[in-house]
Amino acid sequence: MRRCLPHLAIVAASMSLSLPAFAQNPNCPPGSWFCAEEPAAPQGPPAAQQHEAVPQEDVDPEAPPVAAPRARRHAPPPGYGPPPVVVYDQPQQPHVVIVSPGYRPAHAVPPPPPARLMWRPEWAINLRVEGIGFARNGASNAGMGGIGASLRYRPVPHFALEAGFDLIAGNDFNGFERTEVPFTLNGILYLNPRNRVQVYLLGGMHVSRAEVRSDLPSPLLHHEDGAFGADYTYFGGQGGGGLEFRLSRRIGLDLDVLGFMRKRTDDGKMPEYVDWAHNRATNTSAGAMFRGGLSFWW
Repeated sequence: MRRCLPHLAIVAASMSLSLPAFAQNPNCPPGSWFCAEEPAAPQGPPAAQQHEAVPQEDVDPEAPPVAAPRARRHAPPPGYGPPPVVVYDQPQQPHVVIVSPGYRPAHAVPPPPPARLMWRPEWAINLRVEGIGFARNGASNAGMGGIGASLRYRPVPHFALEAGFDLIAGNDFNGFERTEVPFTLNGILYLNPRNRVQVYLLGGMHVSRAEVRSDLPSPLLHHEDGAFGADYTYFGGQGGGGLEFRLSRRIGLDLDVLGFMRKRTDDGKMPEYVDWAHNRATNTSAGAMFRGGLSFWW
């Protein structure tokens, strides 16, 4: 009996050490006596720190580099992680359209006609130079020219009125020195008033007064104050056509040709023109006037 006591004490001690191992192993059923004890995990520094440093002289330069061990990622515990995405569904507000009586959509309304510019009456001052042509059977030194000015009023696009005067000097058909001042009144008809180059016709009447002087005696002139001369007055008409080049809205260049015919209205006893070869005389004269100038409109 005394010999068995030491053996019973050893068995009891071994059982007391094995029971915690059985309790830690979930694979052993309760009351199992023959489950092997699971070895405890070794404790020590991490695996990354267990690698011993290799001396530089033992490293083979031709060997491929050894990659460092990667740290093991552990799944986050339950309850941690990014917050969930929350979507708010907002109801759309209804689009309300109020249609008043007589409303028509924009695409159904025809575009308005282009606005026409209203004509405004215009005024202009015309400044010009001019020359007069004579018949071939006149004096060899015959030739006259001068300057002129007129005021124009244009109430409508196609028509204008012009009143002006001219100062003309030179040698007349008989070769006498002549100074003449005609006053004219014309109507101007514009054929294409909205173009930059406007064609116009003009015509009207005029009255004129002329003074003739000569250093040589002539049966056509009377002697007065040691000189030979005569005074004439005329009434007649003119007509022609021309072009107006609108250099700008306010400035126009005018070129025209006028033919005129007039008759003396004074009480002179001697005729103005005499054809000694055919024994004819007349107080009626005609000619052509070439004019060019600028018109300033406002």
